[in-house]
Parts: sequence; structure tokens; C-alpha cells
Amino acid sequence: MKGTPVQDMYKDTGEPSPPENAPDNPEDTAGLHALVRLSVGARVMLRRNLCIEDGLVNGACGTVTSICCNENTSAVSSIFVKFDGQAGRMWSSAESTLDIRIQCRSNTFVGKDQRVVERRQLPVTLAFAKTIHKSQGATERNGIVASLGRNARREALAYVALSRCTKSD
Repeated sequence: MKGTPVQDMYKDTGEPSPPENAPDNPEDTAGLHALVRLSVGARVMLRRNLCIEDGLVNGACGTVTSICCNENTSAVSSIFVKFDGQAGRMWSSAESTLDIRIQCRSNTFVGKDQRVVERRQLPVTLAFAKTIHKSQGATERNGIVASLGRNARREALAYVALSRCTKSD
């Protein structure tokens, strides 16, 4: 398993921002995690749009097929992902491969000290499971396991969760 730790930098000075300055919730850093742990075979989900026309959008899921590291630092520089369904088909046919190269991306956020911080990280998160909201519009051919606890009080959420499969068995 490879880990890709992040180095947050202050946007105005380029100096490192301390880890405790970052918001705790990755949603507040545009979905870029402080640490991404991956291995070949890991299920991942994109956390930002890379190519809308090609289906490489926030929420697209796939499987890591390869991890590339920087020779000098051994830090992860990019990963290759085979996406589910038709996502990435235009790119993969042009490159003659089914694997899509995902590189680190940058985004800014406001740190706890109210200064603007830039984070550079792989725009993915582990996705062995996903929420009902992320599964809207998806077709799950291998079945689902839905946990419809107290938060699923509305029939609409139960419908979305249970209607993702093509077969009732």
C-alpha cells in the first residue's frame, strides 16, 4: 500500500502550512484528502470533474491498476485507473489503453488561521462503498447492500437505494 501525504502551502508566501491548520472535513478542501492510501486493486472515486464529455466526473468509480512514484522521493506522482462503464472511453481509445492516468491536482481553501492555502493531491478517495446520494443515476450490476437506518426516513431514499440494481435477486 502506498500513501500520498500532502504538503499544504500558503498561497501568498509559498511557505508550508502546518497540518493542524487544514479543515478536518475533506469537503472543505475540495475533496482533496490530507493522506490518500492506495494499492493496486483498490476501488476509488474521482472527487472532481476531469473531463465531463468523457464521463470522468466527480463520483465516477474505478479500480487502480498501477501506481507511479517519483524516482527521487518515492512519492506517488500518478495512478492509473480502469473506470466502470463508459467513463474514460474517449481517452482510452485515443491512447489505446483502458487505464486512465490520474495526476495530482491543486486547489485552494481557507485554513483555520483564515489564510489561503494551496493543496496538491490525487483527486480520488477510496470507494469500496458509496452513499445513496452518490449512487443516484448509477446501475449496479453486482448488487447492493443498503443500510437504511434512521437517516432513511423518506421513502424516496429507500427507492433510490433499492432501484440501482437491474435484478431483484
